[in-house]
Amino acid sequence: MRRHRTKHLATKCANRHLGVGTAPARLCSLLLAIALTAMLPARAQEEKSADHGGYAWAVLDSAWRMGGSLQRGAVLGSLTLVESARATEVYSDAIERGEPFVAARAAELASERRMSDLLPPIGRRLRTESDENALISLVGSLRKAHSPAAASLAEPFAMVDREPLTGVAFGALSELGKSAVPALAAIARGGCGRCRDTALRVLVRLGPSRSEGIDLDSVLRDSDRHVRVLGAIVLAGRKQVVDSSILELGLSEPDLFLRVWSALALYHRGDTRYRGVLLDDMGAADPEQRYLAIREIVRLADPPLRDIALGIALKDVSPTVRSAVFDTPTEERYWPMVRNLLGDPDPAIRLLAAERIAAAPDRIGPDAATRDRILRDAFSLGTPVDQQRVLDLLARSGAITSAGREMAESAASSQWISVRAAAVGVLKKDGERAVPWIVPLLDSPETAISASAASALVDMSPAEAEDALWATLHSAKSEQVKIICAGYLIRALEVLAR
Repeated sequence: MRRHRTKHLATKCANRHLGVGTAPARLCSLLLAIALTAMLPARAQEEKSADHGGYAWAVLDSAWRMGGSLQRGAVLGSLTLVESARATEVYSDAIERGEPFVAARAAELASERRMSDLLPPIGRRLRTESDENALISLVGSLRKAHSPAAASLAEPFAMVDREPLTGVAFGALSELGKSAVPALAAIARGGCGRCRDTALRVLVRLGPSRSEGIDLDSVLRDSDRHVRVLGAIVLAGRKQVVDSSILELGLSEPDLFLRVWSALALYHRGDTRYRGVLLDDMGAADPEQRYLAIREIVRLADPPLRDIALGIALKDVSPTVRSAVFDTPTEERYWPMVRNLLGDPDPAIRLLAAERIAAAPDRIGPDAATRDRILRDAFSLGTPVDQQRVLDLLARSGAITSAGREMAESAASSQWISVRAAAVGVLKKDGERAVPWIVPLLDSPETAISASAASALVDMSPAEAEDALWATLHSAKSEQVKIICAGYLIRALEVLAR
């Protein structure tokens, strides 16, 4: 009897929330409903979750069958974090049979975890799709698969000059790394002239250790001079015997990359005369040219020459050139350089340093007060994009500090939707203290904020998220918000079932 009274009281409170009244009153009713529902016995909770899950899937199924492209795109967005096979089937169906916009949206939203299951339908769609925008999204999504199969699907689109699709294909191949090396070698041997050139440039940037064992000897006889030089650079990096005269052709090129890479290849063969060519480019009048030369040397040179380049960068008057320091390897001996840039006069450099340190705070991070001072400066002086970067960094960092909370609360009233959405990711670190602040955002007219709030609640407390999402699913007037709540409700139930 007590269970039914508790359930009735919870339902009554939820109904109050769905009815008329002031916003604070509705919020109080909803929070009380959440608390009382948590008191239900385990069996009742299981029954409730099953009912909630079935209803949420029914909402999404209806939107998928009856809605247009925008509704289907919203369904895909709401299922991004859902791990079930049923959600993957929705993505697969969208890619294989959906209209071009929906197929493109599915490819863009698909998580890395889901990509191995989606490669077959993506491959079939790529063979038949004629819409350029859909092709760009489908090919671009391959970068998330990290497998030779994904590289094989991207390869045909990097064989012919068909911009912007060709550039997207090479972008995917670059991010696939070692998995893409056989495909890149095939393009270097048989693609269009511009494609052969680009494939070899990607191989240079991937480094010699990733291109071992591939046949590039025919490239040295290519009709295109640039291709011959680039092929020689790749092979020289692998310590293969290459005619120096081919590498020397690159020294007279106006193309900075060819010039620097050729000089590096010759320098690494033991001929120190070519250090002068590298020093000339690092001392060029144009800051952008100095930056590019130093960046390539920092990325590709052996430590002695790399250290010279870093010393030049740190003393440069241009913030752009100083930012080349962030291309250093993650070796411990370079951490002091990154720490020193926290005191750089340029706020953009300070923010870059803070972001680099956030990736390894225990190893190279400053104290919390120093970090907060840098981030507060970047937040108060920066653009909306900078503010979002600060908030994203705070969300990835450890426990929220008073300064972080202050910035997030300030961002919550920003005129920029992306900044307000990013604030949710920081405030959720406050745990239960943030629930009253985040719950009302579920019914935000801006879907990005509604989705951020739903995701935050699931991370903070799946049980409370279930009840809040269920109530908002019934009270929301916006179909988009209903779809968001349904998808994240399914995700909350998944987490609770573990």
